[in-house]
Amino acid sequence: MRLLIPAAGKGTRMRPFTLYTPKPLFPLAGKPILSRLIDRVLGWTDIDAITIVVSPGDAGEEVLRVMKETYGNVDARIQERALGLGHAVLVGMEGIEDGEDILIVLSDALYDGRFDFSESFIAVQEVEDPRRFGVVVLDEEGYIVDMEEKPENPRSNLAIVGVYYLKEAGPLREALKELVERDIRTKGEYQLTDALRLMMERNYRFRAPSVDIWWDAGKLDTTMETLFRILDEEGSRIETPPENLENVIVREPVYIGPGVRVRDSIIGPYVSIEGEATVEESVIERSILLSRSSVRRSIVRDSILGIRSSVEGKTVRAFLGDFSTLE
Repeated sequence: MRLLIPAAGKGTRMRPFTLYTPKPLFPLAGKPILSRLIDRVLGWTDIDAITIVVSPGDAGEEVLRVMKETYGNVDARIQERALGLGHAVLVGMEGIEDGEDILIVLSDALYDGRFDFSESFIAVQEVEDPRRFGVVVLDEEGYIVDMEEKPENPRSNLAIVGVYYLKEAGPLREALKELVERDIRTKGEYQLTDALRLMMERNYRFRAPSVDIWWDAGKLDTTMETLFRILDEEGSRIETPPENLENVIVREPVYIGPGVRVRDSIIGPYVSIEGEATVEESVIERSILLSRSSVRRSIVRDSILGIRSSVEGKTVRAFLGDFSTLE
């Protein structure tokens, strides 16, 4: 089975923290978002190879480098122009055999569930307001009979979450090619849902299993909430040596990365401090401190502090970008 992950977005909803760091590599408790996603997928089924669709340039190369170091059997396809999710998937399918199983997982969330890979499926979850999502309509046997993208009057509350499995890649490739050849676009882009609808019109059938976890990691506020859930799920992890923690009160759950130094401070709950950061005479709660950031004589709550950022003598609730100073 091939795992295909479209990850070529610019991460605009995660700025300013994606100006220097590609969004898939944004760390949550010591692991990049993309690594956390892949680790979960590897727990569902056996994966033979991983293809990641990346943007051109240094950011895409960095994503590929980190993922190859971590997982080995990873290759990349470059989406030269942002023409929509359907186009990204088509680019990613280059070199994939028509008869190959393909699992497509979107990279801006974390998912988990119990999936049956004997049939093709599109994973869903019940939501309170389906108008914000693509939704599916099921028949009495549990197969999808229709899909709608952000409908004003939804016929269902089953939202498409971003996990798609196809027993063979060929029919999806042909549907995506047809979209491009006929220039069928929705909101100016080639959409994956349009290709899936074409397949259904030709009697291709999809189940609709529900996911147990669907944690958004595509926006700053929801990414913080996802971190809190990860800490609840995994518990505390402290990777810096004990001698780097001097007169520290830890209120769990927290993650404290390698090389972090903390003195005369209260850390937690729900705090992630990445490698080589420094905290002195401060209180940190419900926040993310990225690598080599520095906090002195401050209170930091509900914040993200960027790489090599610095806060001194302040009470802060803020998203402070990389290399920024607040004194």
